[in-house]
Amino acid sequence: VIYFANQGYSVFRPNYRGGLGYGFDFYAANRGRLGEIEELDIASGVYHLIALKKADPDHMVVGGWSWGGYLTTWLIAHTDRYKAAVVGAGVSDVVNQYVTSDINHGVVAQWEFKGNPWMQPENFDRANPLRMLQDVSTPTLIFHGEDDERVGFDQGLALYRALRDVGCEVRFFAYPDEPHGFKKPAHIIHMLDNWAGWYMRYTP
Repeated sequence: VIYFANQGYSVFRPNYRGGLGYGFDFYAANRGRLGEIEELDIASGVYHLIALKKADPDHMVVGGWSWGGYLTTWLIAHTDRYKAAVVGAGVSDVVNQYVTSDINHGVVAQWEFKGNPWMQPENFDRANPLRMLQDVSTPTLIFHGEDDERVGFDQGLALYRALRDVGCEVRFFAYPDEPHGFKKPAHIIHMLDNWAGWYMRYTP
C-alpha cells in the first residue's frame, strides 16, 4: 500500500464480506456466492469514492495477490471499468484450486462452496472466473512463483492462456524458486517495479 501511495495512487483496500474480523455472519456472508458478494462490496466502495471525488473513474486500476488475485480476475470478467489489472499468485480456476492447494480443499472448501466439484459442480462453476473470461478486454499483468503450493503455478498459466486466446492484452512473469509469498529481494523489486509500471502505462 505504501509503495503505491508513494507512486501517487489513492489506494482502496476494502474489507469485503467473507473476510475475518467482524464475526461469523460477516465471514459466512459469501458462502456459496464467492466472487459475487465481494464484487458488490468492492463496487459499493468504488462508487462511494467516485462520488467523493477521491477516485477518478477514467484512471482506475485493480490488482491483488492470492484471493485478491482471484477477485481481480473476477472483476475484469464482469466489468471494463478498470484501465489495467495485475493478478499476483491468483486463483483462476476454483476446481483446480480445490484439487491442488495445500489448504483450499476438504471440509473447509466444501463448506464455502456448499459441496464439492464432483457432486455439486454448479456451485464451483458459479464461482469460477476461468469460465467467464470470453469478453475480457482489460490489459492484465500476471505474476506467479513456480514453487507456489498455496495457489499452484498452473493457475497463472491457465489465466495467461485464456486471456491470450480471447485476444486480451496480457503479460506473464514467472519467478523460479518462489513460493506463494515471494522471498528473494531481487524478485520482489522486479515485481513491484513492473506492477507500478503496468499501471502507469495505462493511466498516463
